[in-house]
Parts: sequence; C-alpha cells; structure tokens
Amino acid sequence: TQQLITLTLTSQPSSHNQSIEQITSELLNHNNSNDDHSNNEESPNEKYNKYSSFCQKVNKMKYTFFNHQAPLKDYFLISFCSVATIGLSNAACEFLNYPTQVVFKCCKLIPVMVLGIFILKKTYTFVDYFAAILFCLGLIICTLADKYVSPSFNFTGITLISLALIADAFIGNLQEKVFKEYKSSAAESLFFVKGIGCFYLIIIVMLTNQLISGIEYCFSNVDILMPIIYFSISGWFGENFVMLLVKKFGAVATVTTTSARKAITIIFSFIMFPKPFTHAYTAGFFLIFLAIAFEAQKKRYQSKKSPN
Repeated sequence: TQQLITLTLTSQPSSHNQSIEQITSELLNHNNSNDDHSNNEESPNEKYNKYSSFCQKVNKMKYTFFNHQAPLKDYFLISFCSVATIGLSNAACEFLNYPTQVVFKCCKLIPVMVLGIFILKKTYTFVDYFAAILFCLGLIICTLADKYVSPSFNFTGITLISLALIADAFIGNLQEKVFKEYKSSAAESLFFVKGIGCFYLIIIVMLTNQLISGIEYCFSNVDILMPIIYFSISGWFGENFVMLLVKKFGAVATVTTTSARKAITIIFSFIMFPKPFTHAYTAGFFLIFLAIAFEAQKKRYQSKKSPN
C-alpha cells in the first residue's frame, strides 16, 4: 500500500512530495497501530483508496494556495477595496436617508466606466455614456417612484458614499484586469479576495473592540445564526456568478446586470405585493429599456461593420 501511494504522489508537483509522504506515513503508522487492536481489518485496496484520496485533497489544497495565477498583491488590493466599499456604505447610512443612497448607488455604472479608461485603457463612445446616463436615471426613478421623501444632502454622508462608489468601481475593473492578464479562475479570485478580506475585518473588529461583543451577541441571540448562515451561503453563490460575469463579459456589463436586478425586483414586487402603478414607473422603465436599446443597436452596427 505504501508503495502504491508513493507512486501516486510522485505524479504530483515535486515541491510538495516530501511533506505529503510524511503525512501519509504518519497516517499509515497510526492506522496499523489501530489494526493491532481491531478484528475488522481493512483490505489493502480500501486503505489505498482512503489514503490516496486524502493525499490528493491535501496536495490539491497546497497546490492551489501556493500556485495561484495572479499575484497576491492584486488580491490584497481588491480585498481592501471590497472591505472599504462595504464599510463606507454602512457608515454613510447614518448621515443619508434612503432616497439619497439610491441616487448614488444607481449611478455606480458611471465611475466603473471612468475607471475602466485608466485601469484597462478602454474607450467608450458617446452612445455608451448616453445609454449609461439613461440607465441610471431610469433606475433612480423606478426605485424612488413610491417614496415621497426628498433626498437629503449631508456633506459627510455624500463624501462617504462617493468614496464607497469609487472603491466599488475599482473592484470590478481590477478583477477584470486580473482575469485578462493572469487567466486566473473565478474560484481562485473568490477564495483569495474573501479570505484576505476576512483577515482585514478581523483586524478592524479587534481594533474597534467589536469582536468579543459580536461573539457574545451571537451566543445570546442564537436565532440569528441560521439567517447569517443562509445569507453567507446565498452570498457565496451570488459572488461566484458575479466573478464569472466579470471574467466573461467585463466590469461594465457586470455592473449593468447587477444594477438591472433592481428593476426586476420592482417588477416582481408588483406580482407578490400588489400596489398602485404610477406614471413614474412607466417613465423609469422606458428610460431603462431605451438605454438597453441604444446599446443593442450600437453592437448590432459594430457587428455588421466588422463581421470578423
């Protein structure tokens, strides 16, 4: 059995063979000592399958961690922007009312396009910018159609939400750059970005004395643990789709898609929670579809102009 496992390991990267063989040897010795006290001995094939599978999993984890495609410095930067946009957005909630937050968040597409010019050296036409403005205006109108509160402008809140949008715009463009330059996978990017982001957050909550109080609150209110778990799992699935969108279609298309879900949510809200339909919704959806039509027409024209 040891010879078979050793042969299996030699097919793996040589830099990991020694440590994996040591782990396997220890496990085999431990299992052999247990076999002396057991009447039900495993067959050599069962031992081989068990330990070979274990060694391959350990080796794969080590290979993934130490042989990432993109440099860690890029993942550290993306993680920092990810933590910054969440923290700044939450901090801005204390200074801005809901309509003001909606106005800024619906305009996220604009800074993504602007930063794409500098980070990815992209070029956009007048039609692209015009369609983006129409799209943002349509989202704002649809989202605020049933809100009878005017936006309130607070300098501190505006500064925080603006910085959050800039950090968010960096995320998509940096992710797209990593995918294009280093051909990294969406799973690798998600693993490092969220893992490093968790490291950042642990430091922050420790420095702000929120770690212990947060743990105590969770243990004293166990009912919130399952919603947190559900939220985390659904977030993980959502982030995977977002990463795949960025990798295949780019940052601008991804932000457009994630922003358009606001309009889809509003449509479903009429089905699930019937409410009066105002002219504001009509105007908002008209602008959104008009923006999409402009972009579709531009791409159709480009495809006819350069069929190859």
